[in-house]
Amino acid sequence: SKRSILLKSFLISNNIYVHSLVSFCLVFFVLLIQNNIVYPIEKHITNSPVIDYVSILYLPHGVKIILFFIYRYISILPIFLASYLYGYTLDFNIVHLIGSFIGILAIFVAFFLCSFLLKDETIYSKKYLLWRLLIVVTFISSLLNSIFQSMLISFTFKDFNLNLLFLLGDIMGSITIIFLIISLRRSFLGL
Repeated sequence: SKRSILLKSFLISNNIYVHSLVSFCLVFFVLLIQNNIVYPIEKHITNSPVIDYVSILYLPHGVKIILFFIYRYISILPIFLASYLYGYTLDFNIVHLIGSFIGILAIFVAFFLCSFLLKDETIYSKKYLLWRLLIVVTFISSLLNSIFQSMLISFTFKDFNLNLLFLLGDIMGSITIIFLIISLRRSFLGL
């Protein structure tokens, strides 16, 4: 149909502005889902003040990984802006600014490390390695993000050590998004 052709051409366009817009909108949309659906469920189930700082299923981290994998460096600024602007209030908050920067930096460093370690181009010809690469990037970026985000939050929230909760939330959210995309890949390809 005409609508599916238009959608497919929009998603695979070579236009930098289209890639940026897609990245920004997807991250912003998943942040809306995270805060309006996932957060209330987690708050109801756990009834803990920790959930105000960290999520057990943080879906935006997985979306950021996928977007960076697809669009590479073009997605850095839109992902950062979507993360920052979503939580922005009229008062400037340096912790939120640094936290948004840490989120994208962890993903960038994870992809950089993996590309440095896997220099052999013949490795990328195997289909199964693509998903393994995404899982490795998920673990590395989640580890980096959890360490630095918990250090940042520890300045304002000293009651709990949030390292493991950040790590768990990023990994669970990322793996959920990756497996959702794997499960729906035929639907995406059939647009």
